Amino acid sequence: APTSLTNVVFYTIPPSLRVAPVAGETDAELLARLDLDELAKVGPAVKSQMQRQGQALITYQPVKSFPNCWRMVFAGAKEDAMTTATVDDILSSMRGLTEDIFG
Repeated sequence: APTSLTNVVFYTIPPSLRVAPVAGETDAELLARLDLDELAKVGPAVKSQMQRQGQALITYQPVKSFPNCWRMVFAGAKEDAMTTATVDDILSSMRGLTEDIFG
């Protein structure tokens, strides 16, 4: 069977950096209104804390003109090994650390 793969790219944006969306605005337009220099600091700080706590190892990287967005690759993940609950736990942890570190 061919290898299945899902590549997910996203941000965790702390409340202190969030801006209100404008009707009809694209995600790229909203991101362009954020303080990208501050947003670039989120990935390294959260990843470092997750590693210290022995949590999931996840990477970040720039995408186009946007700095340090999260990248999760689900390659051939079996349902029993990678469940929706597992992904929810990882994302919840990332969100909590982001808010703890950056407010």
